[in-house]
Amino acid sequence: MAILMGKNYALINAALFGFFSSLAGFLIVPESHGNGWEYLWITTGTGGFLTAYVFSSFFIVRPKNYSNTRLIFSGVFIGLMSHWTHWYVFLLAQYIRCTWLADFSSECPNPIEALTGAVYLSMGSLILLGWLAIPVAICVLFLTRRIASPSN
Repeated sequence: MAILMGKNYALINAALFGFFSSLAGFLIVPESHGNGWEYLWITTGTGGFLTAYVFSSFFIVRPKNYSNTRLIFSGVFIGLMSHWTHWYVFLLAQYIRCTWLADFSSECPNPIEALTGAVYLSMGSLILLGWLAIPVAICVLFLTRRIASPSN
């Protein structure tokens, strides 16, 4: 298709989805949630970026299949899995913060415990607002295809 439809497609898609994820994290969580939540927008964007990059690289770019069906299914997976990735990055950041500040408490799960902790937290976020991530991921995939294709 285009020069950008190669490896850059995954990077453009990840950057766009990471941006929208960060924006959502910034808008959804007000400053009134207390200590430790002020960096949620960073972990939301990081989780969105990582998930979008991995899924678009393996399921769209490698097979060189930019069909509408492939983009829709990939968007659904990105929208769902980005919550787990976000919460895992969030819990890892909390662990690093607790370790560096020598604040060991029950609120700081180690990286192994964070694997299951991210599952529970992502289930909650998927029920509340997670369904919004799926259409955003699908739209970003289509937008990236439009940006990366010079024929449009």
